Amino acid sequence: ACPNAAGPASLNGCPDTDGDGIADKDDACPNVAGLVQFKGCPDKDGDGIPDNIDQCPDTKGTAANNGCPETFKGYR
Repeated sequence: ACPNAAGPASLNGCPDTDGDGIADKDDACPNVAGLVQFKGCPDKDGDGIPDNIDQCPDTKGTAANNGCPETFKGYR
């Protein structure tokens, strides 16, 4: 499937630079190991929003807040 690059038979001959099991041609983050459900991108904070689109990739947040936590609007 990748005649100009070497890769394992398990990936139809396509390379997997980051070793996450997703061929580089199908990997949205080919240089960082990630998850299949996020097209090969990681989700470091585990909030369900891949780091490549998470505006706060190190802090758990919500999809409605682009991966950032909801701000507390109560009393101090």
